[in-house]
Amino acid sequence: MNHAVGRIRSLFFLLLTSFASIVVFAADFPPVNPEELKIASCPKQPGAPAYVLYREETDDDELHYHQVYERIKILTEEGRRQADVQIPYYYKGYTIADIHGRTTHPDGSTVTMETKPFEKVIVVGQDLRYKVKAFTLPDVEVGSVIEYRYVLRYADDRVVPARWYISDDLYQEELHFSFKPAPMSEHRYVVLSHGEAAKTVAWTWYTPHNEEPKRIISGKYEMTLKDVPAFLKEEYMPPSDVLKYHVFFYYSSGFYGIADFWREQGKYWNKDLEKFTAKHSLVDDQVAKLVGSSETPEQKVRKLYAFAQSLENTTYKQQRSAEEMKALGLKQSRGADDVLAQKSGNDDEITRLFIAMVRRAGIPAYAARVTARDDSYFMDSLLEFDQLNHELAIVQLNGKEVFLAPGIPYVPFGQLHWKVTDCRGIRQTPNGKTDFVSTPGSNYTENLRRRNVKLAAPQIGPATGTVTVEYRGQQAIIHRLNARDTDAAGRTKMLEDEVRGGLPADAEVKLVNSPEWENAEKPLQAVFEVSCNIFAAAGHRTLVPVHILQMNSAPLFSHAERLNKIYFSYPYAELDETRITLPEGLQLERIPEAVKNKLDFAAYITDYAKNGREFIAGRQLVMGLELFDVKQYKTLKSFYDDAHTQDQSQAVIQGSNHASGN
Repeated sequence: MNHAVGRIRSLFFLLLTSFASIVVFAADFPPVNPEELKIASCPKQPGAPAYVLYREETDDDELHYHQVYERIKILTEEGRRQADVQIPYYYKGYTIADIHGRTTHPDGSTVTMETKPFEKVIVVGQDLRYKVKAFTLPDVEVGSVIEYRYVLRYADDRVVPARWYISDDLYQEELHFSFKPAPMSEHRYVVLSHGEAAKTVAWTWYTPHNEEPKRIISGKYEMTLKDVPAFLKEEYMPPSDVLKYHVFFYYSSGFYGIADFWREQGKYWNKDLEKFTAKHSLVDDQVAKLVGSSETPEQKVRKLYAFAQSLENTTYKQQRSAEEMKALGLKQSRGADDVLAQKSGNDDEITRLFIAMVRRAGIPAYAARVTARDDSYFMDSLLEFDQLNHELAIVQLNGKEVFLAPGIPYVPFGQLHWKVTDCRGIRQTPNGKTDFVSTPGSNYTENLRRRNVKLAAPQIGPATGTVTVEYRGQQAIIHRLNARDTDAAGRTKMLEDEVRGGLPADAEVKLVNSPEWENAEKPLQAVFEVSCNIFAAAGHRTLVPVHILQMNSAPLFSHAERLNKIYFSYPYAELDETRITLPEGLQLERIPEAVKNKLDFAAYITDYAKNGREFIAGRQLVMGLELFDVKQYKTLKSFYDDAHTQDQSQAVIQGSNHASGN
């Protein structure tokens, strides 16, 4: 089989350590249930392409392994895609082994998987790289039952508290989970994020009927669930990991409450930060070179911010091997001076260097550590420090605290990347302690896409002209970050394809300027020469779209009902102006009526004018919020449906000018 999409088992909770212990598991599968071979449809989800008959996950933090077994019934041709299995895992210190699989046909015959899995590297967002073990179960047909199991192993001196992701893209008939914690009496096994010995096992959970794990005599924790519905993925929804049913275990000192835990962990984090910034002889020299004593604090901070952003950011580049690091004379940074000496560091190291430089310039600066909301949200009830995954700087300027992201490339001074806006975590405070923090949000006025279209046609036929696009705020940050992954030709194609996507199929688009990719303090502007046929005959009249770059747009929400909250990455504004000069001998017979649709959180406004043979159309779309409850879906869908209808509006032209052959 060669299907592009297969079964992907989420293992993104694996974030630790080095080589693993050896555990041997039998490759035998349980006997096939003849009744399962007769099943023709999913009783609880008619029409499903496949469903999970049984899934079992076993976590053992004493023997340091995670084992998965899954049995799936294939019901349709589409369901055969489940035969392609991908197992992502963090490649530093983890190994996937003992992979076995088989297919059982409806007549009871079985085919054992003989091919070896292959391995590849994938990038998850900008920050993390994982390996994937991929394999295809053999000879799968409609009616088959497929099974596979594998084991993930990790180092003897580390622990990975179980994370049970209960929800799946398929309906699941029965699931069984078990977790054996590391021995509580052997504290060398179990330490919290910053060194405190663990004494108890606890968990946070979200389950279909509020089910919780139960501790059995052997010391294991177990949970069995039945009839778990398929998890429905919808457009514009919050990170799925926080919406799916789950149980997350963690180790904790027994006396900790939520506030006590984060206060205690904050002490260790704060100590680590201060140690990182303690050695600063090179920092002092660099600060003296960059800023002058007569400059204002804001001028100083801006210069230091620009310098920090100019350093090589290894988080956003392919990671170097140990051999490459040695050949280049690079080492792991242990402090701000190391980052400065090597002129490179990961995102957090660059942020810490920036904080050290600002402090040495005599300006108060603090660090915050948050959970970036592109993948998850901060759960303070989950007593696990590692969920905080991104550091920011907080600088006091003009009597106010300004949040800055020097560790994320192309973020203008005074702004944040959307993934660290409106998120929570902990921060340093002026009194030397730590506290919870919420980062500021983003405003639609910052995140702007402005497009100006100027087209003219000598006759009814192709129109030619220019399209100028300007990106600001998050729009510019995202485009610049995406451009890092390609060359000049790839960047040009990326921009041209974006404009071409809104025009007729025969459109010709050519980028004619050189956008300032590297200057984050300026808007990203691209200018294109375009040629396309925008006229359509309608009897004795001719129609022309008034919003040229929306011609091929689709409705934003396609479903009548909604299960999940609606989640935009950030508030935004779109401003379009289209000017079309009509051929000689033609005149506008009718133009659309102006529209002004304003809600408490959004607006869609159009206006139209004509100046001789020139027709002018203005369009504004503003979305002021990023998160909506399900009960607001109908209002939100209606707003975007109405906007889409207006985007397809056309002007009526009257006259006799025709292209040759028309």
